[in-house]
Amino acid sequence: MTRLSWDAVGSRLYEIGIDRGVLYLTNGTGVVWNGLTSVAEEPNGGASTPLYFDGVKYFDQPSGIEFSGTITATTYPNDFLPFDGYTAAGTGLFFNNQNRNTFSLSYRTLVGNDSLSNSYGYKIHIVYNLTADPSTITYQTINDGVEPTQFSWKVNSRPNTASGYFPVSHVVIDAKTATTTGLAAIENKLYGTASTTPTLPTLAELVTLAAS
Repeated sequence: MTRLSWDAVGSRLYEIGIDRGVLYLTNGTGVVWNGLTSVAEEPNGGASTPLYFDGVKYFDQPSGIEFSGTITATTYPNDFLPFDGYTAAGTGLFFNNQNRNTFSLSYRTLVGNDSLSNSYGYKIHIVYNLTADPSTITYQTINDGVEPTQFSWKVNSRPNTASGYFPVSHVVIDAKTATTTGLAAIENKLYGTASTTPTLPTLAELVTLAAS
């Protein structure tokens, strides 16, 4: 038997930052999203409903959870315009308030600890089937302090079905616990290689790649 030990060296973990944003188009092709500054994950649902028998509570039935959130960026790829409600009406001419297509997104968060700082590890997040609702944009006069305009969108997801699991919107790949070959296979799929195009994997493909 081993007595519990708190705050051992290397065990104090934290998560920080966001990088490697990738926008996945309707056809699944990945496009770099430079300027992605935050993704606020705001899941809806999950509340428990108590069940009673003969006046005694015997179970708490949790409800399903739907992924929603807020994406914030200082800029976005031109490929994002159709998902923001813009349609090209001519060369360099875009009409707003058009149909907004569904997209997917991946991004990376860093995991640090007390011995390796921010280099301890990272997690890759994939969110499927997002619909964006644009938020208020404020343009301000230029002064002696440079403050880039912040763009933000409320997003909601339509979950994918997964055999043997509840419907899935949000997937996390932990680089510290994934196998070396599995992680490399997933990253090659998400980010592309010298000979392959970055592509959004299906849930079934992710399971296969993680086991490779």
